[in-house]
Amino acid sequence: MKKLFFFMMTLLPAMAWAAVGDEFAADGLKYKVTSESPKTVELTRFDGTRPTGALTVPASANGYAVTSIGDQAFLGCTNLNSVTIPASVRTIGAAAFVACYGLKSVTITAGVTSIGDQAFSKCNSLVSVNIPESVTSLHPMTFDESTNLESITVASGNKHYKSVDGVLFSKDMTTLIKYPIAKKQTNYAIPVGVTKIDTTAFHSCSGLQVVTIPASVTTISRYAFSVCKGMESFTVDAGNKYYKSVDGVLFDKGMTTLILYPENKKSTSYTIPSGVTTIKGAFVRCPGLTTVTIPASVTRIDNMAFVSCADLETVSFAKGSKLKSIGRDPFFRCEKLSPIEYPAGVEVVR
Repeated sequence: MKKLFFFMMTLLPAMAWAAVGDEFAADGLKYKVTSESPKTVELTRFDGTRPTGALTVPASANGYAVTSIGDQAFLGCTNLNSVTIPASVRTIGAAAFVACYGLKSVTITAGVTSIGDQAFSKCNSLVSVNIPESVTSLHPMTFDESTNLESITVASGNKHYKSVDGVLFSKDMTTLIKYPIAKKQTNYAIPVGVTKIDTTAFHSCSGLQVVTIPASVTTISRYAFSVCKGMESFTVDAGNKYYKSVDGVLFDKGMTTLILYPENKKSTSYTIPSGVTTIKGAFVRCPGLTTVTIPASVTRIDNMAFVSCADLETVSFAKGSKLKSIGRDPFFRCEKLSPIEYPAGVEVVR
């Protein structure tokens, strides 16, 4: 009897005994069961061969509703040209389509509520994307390094996000989330009312030369303007209580912290204003900058403050320097830099 029972069980369809966590493949894609009541699965990966051309994510597989696309599910599918995501899908996972270099079109059907970190990062053929009204959570780095992205549009009925002239904001226009990398504009004035510039909001926007920051901005997140190779100047409204620009360089309002020196500022030498006490990771690449003078007031130089300033030759400290600490590798990849004589008693903080 035991042998007969075992034999009968082997004849039953595999999915009849599926449980949460079980995996199966169907039509070239892999899935993981996420619920038995209701019957749902997550699309986790392609089955063997990377998909090419046009991909329509199925709404169901083996009787299970496809409700999510897993982290890195289609990572590196370079020959994938278009993707259609059905209304059954609620979560698009982190890095789900990262480095799909050939991806030109993404259709996200209303129903998707969450789009994860770097879900469409490095999709270098993607020119525009539409966010449906159902999306309630979208990571600020969703579209990072998608080098040809010109416009992000949001359905008018969306209660959480809004698009103005192709730029992505929170619905109430208080947070600037993402400025498309390839947007064809050299000067951009952030709208009045924005209080926060989000993480990597302008990351890799090499075409931008001047950004105007209104009085309303209270927070500029770290890496908000990273790798902006064409940036020549920051302009800050005089009424801003938190930030200030002097000669195009960005400081805190009290002029004690040097926040960011524009990467493409047209100057070979720069004297940091007296009164500045902290130099953040402010000088990145800065081609053509050969000489920097640091005033006596500076007490702290942060990690990689002058990273990859390839033309930097001389850094000097004013007499009576109060410098107390420097972070990790403040002059990393500054190949032309002469040996630096730090003031006595400086502590290297790792």
